[in-house]
Amino acid sequence: MDGFLDREELEERQTEQAELARLQRLEQLNDLRTVLNTVQGRRVLSRIMYICHKDEQSFVPGAADLTAFNEGSRRVGVEISNWIRNDFPDLYIQLLSENLKHVNS
Repeated sequence: MDGFLDREELEERQTEQAELARLQRLEQLNDLRTVLNTVQGRRVLSRIMYICHKDEQSFVPGAADLTAFNEGSRRVGVEISNWIRNDFPDLYIQLLSENLKHVNS
């Protein structure tokens, strides 16, 4: 073997990789759904997004290092929020609603 894959082998590997990626995505969605289907899970994710300051400005005048740190933290919260909102919009609305009730009580 010369180290190169022929066309058929390459297509087979690409198909296997695509299937693995699909299965990993399904597993991630199931994991997230499991967490979001509990009040406790929604509370934890809401708290993480709050700690990350996802809805706050990350810029610190005259402090590029602090701005970068804040933006990195905020980015984590944004990613979590986007993941929930895009894949489970109804549960995202429920999470927000429960959070508002908690903040306003």
